[in-house]
Order: sequence, then C-alpha cells, then structure tokens
Amino acid sequence: MTTRASKEGLSRFVAWHPRLLASRRFWVIQSSIALIFVAHQVIESNFQSGLSSAIFLLLLLSAYLVPITIAAYSFGLSGSMATAAWVTLLVVVDQILDHSPNSLLTWAHIIQMVSIDVVALIVGHSFDIVHAEAQSRLFEAFHDSLTGLGNRALFSQVVKDSLDGRSEVSSGDRRIAAALLLLDLEDFKLINDTFGHQVGDEVLRQVASRVQTAASQAESCFRFGGDEFAVFLLDLKDKEAALEVARRMQHFMGGPFVVNIVGSGGEERHESVHIKASIGIAFATQGPEISETLVNDADMAMHAAKSEGVDVLEWSSSLRSDFEARAILREDLARAVENDEFILFYQPVVGLQTGRVVGLEALIRWDHPTRGLVGPVEFIDALEETGLIVPVGRWVLHEACNQLGKWLDMDPDGPSLTMGVNVSAIQLRDPDFVRDLEELIMKSELCATNLILEITESVAMSQESSVLLSLLDKGLHVAIDDFGTGYSSMSSLRKIPADILKIDKAFVDDVSSDPVALAIVKAISDLARTVGMETVAEGVEDAEQLRTLFELGCDNVQGYLMAKPERPESISRFFGAQFPSWETWMEADLPLRRLV
Repeated sequence: MTTRASKEGLSRFVAWHPRLLASRRFWVIQSSIALIFVAHQVIESNFQSGLSSAIFLLLLLSAYLVPITIAAYSFGLSGSMATAAWVTLLVVVDQILDHSPNSLLTWAHIIQMVSIDVVALIVGHSFDIVHAEAQSRLFEAFHDSLTGLGNRALFSQVVKDSLDGRSEVSSGDRRIAAALLLLDLEDFKLINDTFGHQVGDEVLRQVASRVQTAASQAESCFRFGGDEFAVFLLDLKDKEAALEVARRMQHFMGGPFVVNIVGSGGEERHESVHIKASIGIAFATQGPEISETLVNDADMAMHAAKSEGVDVLEWSSSLRSDFEARAILREDLARAVENDEFILFYQPVVGLQTGRVVGLEALIRWDHPTRGLVGPVEFIDALEETGLIVPVGRWVLHEACNQLGKWLDMDPDGPSLTMGVNVSAIQLRDPDFVRDLEELIMKSELCATNLILEITESVAMSQESSVLLSLLDKGLHVAIDDFGTGYSSMSSLRKIPADILKIDKAFVDDVSSDPVALAIVKAISDLARTVGMETVAEGVEDAEQLRTLFELGCDNVQGYLMAKPERPESISRFFGAQFPSWETWMEADLPLRRLV
C-alpha cells in the first residue's frame, strides 16, 4: 500500500547518515510501528479469549491511530497525514461493522498493515522534504547566494581534493601543480555609494559571469566575498597558460557594465559603469599545498598589483618580504598609538603681499624609539589600511587646534592665524567626524575660520564632497592639496567643495625656468582668482621662484626658503614681523615677457 516514492524516502532516511539513527524522529518511527505490532498481538489474544466486539473496536482505534498521529505530529504533518490516517481507518471500521464478528480479526490484520504503511508514508513523505531542504542548505553552505559561484569553504575543499597526491607539471626548472588567480575590483564602494547596493549587486553578478567566461570552466570560479573573485586552474601546461587566463579576465573586465538605474520618481535609465580590476597570481609548486597558502600568496600579489598600478602580477618571494615588513609596520603603529609616539611639526604659510606669517600647516612625524623621526610618507598608507588613521587623525586635529589656541593667546591683539590639517577620506566617512570637529572648535575657543582642512583632489571629487560642503557652510576652510597632479580638470574647479588651492611643488620647482610650468601656475592662479579661491604655492625654495609667484598673483607661499617644518617651540619667532630677508628676496626685477 505504501507508495514507491515514500518507500524510497524512508530508505533514504535510514541510509542518509548513521547519526540519524540516534535522532528523536527515528525513534518515533520505531516506537510507532512497534506499538502497532504489540497492540495487535494483545488485542488479538484478548479477543480470542472472549473480548467483546465493541471493546475490540475501541482498542483498535486507540492502538493504531495514536501511533500514526504521534508520527504525523513529530514530522510536522499533523494537518494532512493524521487526518488521512483517521479517515482511512474509519472507512475500514465501517466495513467491519457490515460483517460478522468472526471477520474482526481479519480486518484487524488489514488495519495493522494500513497503519504501518501510513507511518511509512508519513516518514517517507517527510524525509522527501527534509532531504530536499538538506540538499538546498548544503548548496547554500558552499555557494555564494548572490552570484551562485562557489565560496571560500568550497574552494578550500576543491583545492584539497585536487592537489592531494596530484603529480606536478614541469615548467622549466620549476614544477607547477595549480594556479590561483585572485581578482579584486577597485573603488567598488564608490559604485555602491553612487548608485545604491542593488546596482552594486547587479555589477557583481555581471563580473561573476565575465570571470566564468574568461576561465572557460564555471566550476573553477569562486567568490570570496565583497568584490573579490578567484579562479583555480589545474592541468597547466606552463605559467603562461595561467597568465593567458588572467589577460582574458582583464579583457572582459575592460568593457562597460550596463546597469538599470531607477530614479527617485520611478523613471528608469541605463547607465554604463567602468571598473578597474587588479589580479594577483600564485602557483602551487613542490606538491600539494594548503589553500590558505595559495590565497595568501595571491592576495599579496593582488595588493602589489594595485599599489604598482599594473593589471596582473605574479607572486614572488620578495613580495612576502614586503608583506612581512608591512605587518611589522602595522604592529609598530598600533604600539605607537598606545604609547603616544606621534608628534606635530609646523610649517609657516606666508602672505606674498606682506611677507608675514598668515597661517601654519600641521605635519605629523613619528618619533620611533629606534629609528628616530620618521616622515609621514612611510606610514600614512599603513595608518589608512589599518583604520588607525581615524584615532590618529582625531589626535592631530586636537593637538593642532590646542596649539593654535596657545599661540593666539600669546598675542590677543595680533593678526588671526589659520591652521591647516591634512584629512583623509576615511576620516570624513567617520559618522562622528563633523560633531567631534564642532566640539573641538568650541573647546579650543577658536573660530571656524581658523581651521583649514587639507584634502586631495580625489577626495574632493568623491562622495565625501557633501561632508566638505557642510563644513564650508559652517565657516571652515577646505584646501585642495597638491592641486594639478590629480584627477580634476580646470573646468571642474567650480564644482570642487573648497575655497583654497595649494599648487603642487612639481610646478613650483620649474616655475621660474620652464615656460610650461609657468603657464600652468598662471592658469591655476587666474582661474582660482576668477572663482574666488585663494592660492598657496608649495615647495618654494629660492628667491626667483618667490618673485615669479608674486608676479603671477599667487596669494601665499610655503616652503624651505621661509622655514622648514619645526617643533612648536621654535615657530613663534616667525610671528608678527616680516621675514628678515623678505625685501632682499623680492627686490630683483622680474622680466615681464616671461609671463606672456
């Protein structure tokens, strides 16, 4: 009577895993069927010894329906299977009542068979569902829900299964078992911030499809999470085969990603998104290697590719040395934060019309216990990578504002000074940044106009520009540092949320000798003046540069000609009076023909 599918379900239930034999539901099955057998034997023996038909029927219902109902409820099928069991047995009982009592035992045997089959049906049907759910959960555990690609857990298992006992493939004097290509999207967060996470998810699905197409084997492609994808290659003829796959991946990534954008009013439009990717490659050599080694090596190569600005980079032992050095640097920086090893130097900013100090820039230094003073170029990137830039940047702002307050208190009737502090995009993304800044200005008794936040061009053009606009509205100044070396064009200058331009030292170096550099600085100065922005020329090192910048109409200068960055106790001597050599620096005539 039991359906074939249910019997198959029951057999799968028993054979699925030994641990199931100890489960509560399995013992419900065993107990239900055993109870039916025992009840039947007891009822039959009592009936043969003179049990009345009415009592027999009552015991029959109790003995067979109770185990069926328990089984149905145990497997979550009380509403359907239990009802079906009751109806089935009531029909059988109705048939019994139409026959003589002598046939009761015959019908009891029939009910016994029906009851056992109903229990089997319940179990089989339930396990069909459980089996399907188990298969679904198993897939979800080893696959990425967004792209359908295998995840990190599946990758680890595939690598282990693939490399266990695998013979290596010769490649010159090296032997290659497999290769891992790790692809990471650059500035993917910008897509999420600009278009929303739904568009970002669609881009990730398209990236997954292109990676699969480039690799030619869907089962070898994985998503490790975020915007990181991996391709695991076996049966390599040589290294060039893996490099060819990487080049194909970059080729497919080069085309635009077309996404559907829904506007605030519900209108739809198509937008083309371009994404740059970096790929790191690691090879499994000298026999099977654990998956984490491959991932770590490929990850090193990928990050090196990013920093060096190349599309594809193969792992080498030198990368490991660099990685270990960065790891040590990060540990040292964490210790430096705890031990207050950072200090601030200050460099004066001088007005070209007066030769007097109009402001200062705070410049961080690391007072390393064994290396001495370390410049920011050696550790700022590591601070940003670790997120330590947020607490360190907060300290810089507090220290610089407090120091400026002390200098202003020294001469309350003197000219007001500004303090420039470099700020990163990571700091601007901190939700507490604006609030902390407002509290800091209030506690240090400064005016908002005393503070200049110095940012790069890329930050000014990013999503953080809204934060900068709000700060400008509050009276703070925003300066674009190293202007002319980044992504901004002259035409976009009016859209930049800033009121000060700092002309990069690269142009100032040759401004008095190179007509091209002269023309660039003149164009920047003229345009800034047109849109109402102030200019600061950085890196001024000789008097001829100073005079040229004066003739070009630059507002302020900063550089070693006036003063190097110094500790705060050495800076106050520059306040108030004109620089002693200013008139000497400015007295020579500038040939005006050079400005044409």
